[in-house]
Amino acid sequence: MEETWSGVEEMDIWLDTMWGDPLLEAIQERSYHRVYTLLRRGEYPRDERAVWILLTQAVSAPPRLFGMLLEALEDEIDLTVKRKYMDRERDSISIVCYGTLMHVAAIAGTRENMALLRRRGLDPAASVGSWIELRSTGVRMEEISPLAAAMLSGAEGPLSWLIEQKEVAEPDNETLRCAVLFGLYYGEGRDSCVCARRVLSCWGLDDGKLRGESFPEWVQAQCRIAPVRQLTAWFREDVYDQKVVERYGPLLLSRSKQEENLYFLPKPAVGKMMDVRRLFSSQEDWKGFLLELLRRCPGLCRKTEVMEWLFLFEYSSEELTILSRCFGQRGEPVELGVPALLERLLFQPAPVRKRLLHLLHDTCGVCVTLTGLNFREMFAPLKMLPDLLRYVRIQNGSRPDSCSLLAGLLARYGQAAEFKKAIAAGYLEDEPLGPLLKELREQDAHALIPLALTLLPHRDGLCEL
Repeated sequence: MEETWSGVEEMDIWLDTMWGDPLLEAIQERSYHRVYTLLRRGEYPRDERAVWILLTQAVSAPPRLFGMLLEALEDEIDLTVKRKYMDRERDSISIVCYGTLMHVAAIAGTRENMALLRRRGLDPAASVGSWIELRSTGVRMEEISPLAAAMLSGAEGPLSWLIEQKEVAEPDNETLRCAVLFGLYYGEGRDSCVCARRVLSCWGLDDGKLRGESFPEWVQAQCRIAPVRQLTAWFREDVYDQKVVERYGPLLLSRSKQEENLYFLPKPAVGKMMDVRRLFSSQEDWKGFLLELLRRCPGLCRKTEVMEWLFLFEYSSEELTILSRCFGQRGEPVELGVPALLERLLFQPAPVRKRLLHLLHDTCGVCVTLTGLNFREMFAPLKMLPDLLRYVRIQNGSRPDSCSLLAGLLARYGQAAEFKKAIAAGYLEDEPLGPLLKELREQDAHALIPLALTLLPHRDGLCEL
């Protein structure tokens, strides 16, 4: 069962609390004479987490020392239990792994120490329940084996030992395929690429042949890992047939969410990450991919996550034509009453926003249901009110004892032209006049009061004047 303590911060806390521990300091300083002395005296911690940290810090120590630690501490910890480990200096990527000590040794240890762990009962092929996360990349792989961990971290020594132990699974292992592709695509010039090519050679493959028509079993892994620019080219070249595109399109959309936050980071933060240009796809890459995906599968434009991404970009006339054809087949209006969609539209330049809303209005229709939004989420509709009144069908809803959300927006906006448009469109037909007039006064929209009195039926609300 996975521990409740999670993430790297907790591991840092444990390292801090152990700071000053003589055995840990001796291991970190590679003062092996002190380590031997402390072990002989029995001066080592009995807490299981502290023992785990000691062993993870010692996986690269000489075999004799590591063996002594295992022998001295084996009664204090179950070596087969999975725990979290982080390595910050592996191919410039921070690796967080949840697995056994064999996984840790595969990432940061030596082949000799892996052999010691095997003799103590640790399985070099164990993968059930383990995972690895390559922080700042959005990549997380489940059911990870020590072989895949060694490959992703570029640990050639442990990888060689695992290959010699015949631990290279057949290429029908999806996680291993993803690990190979990550090394090939993003590890160029790094040890992880060398390790990935070694595994490929064990399968009798080379990285120049991993295209969809030759290796259909690699398609899912390619969709999870390959650069979006490469996938877009394959889509355009019809490398993948229509069934494949329809099957894996949603997978690619879910992957896009993993990279999305990078686009909103300040440039200095992005600059500190590893070669972001190679590791992540640019906004232009994703725009080209989404347009190509919609060309092949126009039905995907019904998905909210597609709309969220489409509202991020600016489009040329040619690109708008592609979108027009897709939305013409949508068969239902686009509902903007989703906070993420409204916020994306709000941050678009006004001309771009108008073009998008105009396109939706003319193809499939566009509406917004205000009743599902809370007060904080009403900021975007308020700022875009003229465009919404022009292009969007507003689902307003009336409330007998107070003014509707749209009426409140109109009062805050305070412009007669928008107020008249809302009345002409019939949005305020059922609006109780008394609460509306009260809202207009509270928002200092006194110029709108004569319009409300002359253009709306007085009904019973007039008595509240």
